[in-house]
Amino acid sequence: MPRPTMSADELRELREGWDVSQGEFAAVIGASRQAVVSWETEEGSDHARGVPGPVAVLVRLLDKRPELRPIAAQIASNGHS
Repeated sequence: MPRPTMSADELRELREGWDVSQGEFAAVIGASRQAVVSWETEEGSDHARGVPGPVAVLVRLLDKRPELRPIAAQIASNGHS
């Protein structure tokens, strides 16, 4: 099975389609804002690692099922308390 991938442009387009800031997006997926900024800007960089596979899968799932976004955000916030 191929590893899931997502480009910086694809991630940015999905986030902007949700009409949320990088910080709000980070809260929903349980990542830091700095990670989201990095993922959205590192394409083409010599040090680009890309969006991690599990994040790509989660973002695509939440894009297809927007009703799950508040639940994901709640789970993420409980993990950081």
